[in-house]
Amino acid sequence: MDSSSSNGYTFIEGLDRYVYFHTDSITSKIVYEFKNNKKYVTPKRLEMFSGQVGTQCNLVYYRGDEKQSETLFYQMPFKNAIEYFEESPNEGGYEKSNLEYCIGEYDFEEDGVNELVFCMKGESLVECVVYEYSPPGRFDDVLERKNWIIGGVLDGTSYCQDTSVYIEGATLTIPWCHRGFFSSISSVNGQFVKTSS
Repeated sequence: MDSSSSNGYTFIEGLDRYVYFHTDSITSKIVYEFKNNKKYVTPKRLEMFSGQVGTQCNLVYYRGDEKQSETLFYQMPFKNAIEYFEESPNEGGYEKSNLEYCIGEYDFEEDGVNELVFCMKGESLVECVVYEYSPPGRFDDVLERKNWIIGGVLDGTSYCQDTSVYIEGATLTIPWCHRGFFSSISSVNGQFVKTSS
């Protein structure tokens, strides 16, 4: 299932390209095609699927032409909500099958290198994880774990069921049910800072 798109429903506003899907879709392969950047080494696509040890997510890199190339798979260091949701599907009164996912790219730091935004939404819970990418200097180093790190995490259980996530400038925001209150993370001098009001 290749859903990289700029059209259709998603609960995140501010992403130009994204893939949106439900938990049930992971039984087939979910594919997100990365935006090509010739200035540095980028993954070709992200593949997410249900494996023997739970949900797995790989980044696929090609050396040279796709049809005649060396293909490398980088397993993303997904943590936090993914593991929590899968290990405790009934926690808080919601079912794992009700989860919505959205994955996309966004340049929070405006340095020409996109971060990877991974968000999940339950009945009254939203969690967003921002992965920072440090492009390797050469293709042979694409599997180094230091290339992808968790830059920021924003989560909570006091959100409305119809909550949307907003990305603007260097900030990702999740409004609360109460009028005028929100939680956010912002990229400030290369670090993600959490704020709320």
